Amino acid sequence: MKTVFQIKYLSDTKTLGLIICVILILSFKNNSAQNTSNVIFNFDVSYFPFFNPEEDTIYLSADFPENNWPVPGSSEVFMLTDPDEDRIYSLSLELEIGDYSYGYWYNSGWDCSDLDYIIRFFSVSEINQTIELNDEPMSYMCYYLINFHVHSDDGPIENAAVDFEQFETKYTDNNGEVTYQISYAYECNVEYAISANGYYPVSGNFETSFCDYDIFEYLSMVRTSVINIPNSEISYELIKGNLYVNSDKNYIFKIYNVIGNLVYQSEAKTGSNTFNINHLNSGCYIFELTNGTQRITEKFILH
Repeated sequence: MKTVFQIKYLSDTKTLGLIICVILILSFKNNSAQNTSNVIFNFDVSYFPFFNPEEDTIYLSADFPENNWPVPGSSEVFMLTDPDEDRIYSLSLELEIGDYSYGYWYNSGWDCSDLDYIIRFFSVSEINQTIELNDEPMSYMCYYLINFHVHSDDGPIENAAVDFEQFETKYTDNNGEVTYQISYAYECNVEYAISANGYYPVSGNFETSFCDYDIFEYLSMVRTSVINIPNSEISYELIKGNLYVNSDKNYIFKIYNVIGNLVYQSEAKTGSNTFNINHLNSGCYIFELTNGTQRITEKFILH
């Protein structure tokens, strides 16, 4: 009986010890979770034309208790991401109560660009909280305006497409103007391209220098000389998205793209005809004139 009692006693002791260990482990995990708050770092690079999401990366560095000012790029734990591609990069970390200083870096290493030239500060004063930090590069500096003025010999060009670095394409108003609002952390070279139906496109670049810019561009009208179609009494001319056709007879007028799809149809009367083809994209086309007994085709390029 003594032996049986000892075995039972040992068994109960082991069980009790196992229970105590489980309680201690759970208590440790609960205490660890309760000693932190979730901090979300959001960094908006919408106004930075030089930032290329396909090539560049943003890292966070700070005076973390266990990793004081980690080198940017040394760990993907501190890399911000932009899964929804809205140019707002985010990172979520669990941090203990305390005061913190932090900054954002552009690509890897201390030699890379500090996007702010400033160190920011925040505090975690309570546990089990969510703290969201919404930051922009160089929050203390002003944004700058880039004003594009697009004209031709005839005056302002409306609906000219302006492509400026990583920004969304914008179109000029009836004054031939469009404005971008941007900021730059340092002087850099930025590029742009301007196109309009009926005009030759232009492109250019300039160096930013912390001030507003006015860019003036004059587009040359696409104008061909009068072209006579061989073996006919028909001539045509392209001017600013319009096709002018002088015809000797009445014809059915059609335009096809290079793969043979019909993209425009009308009637050509005897004499002068004007066909507005501004809706067609730039490219190579073929127009056809038919009247039942005669078929005339001509290739032309729309700029």
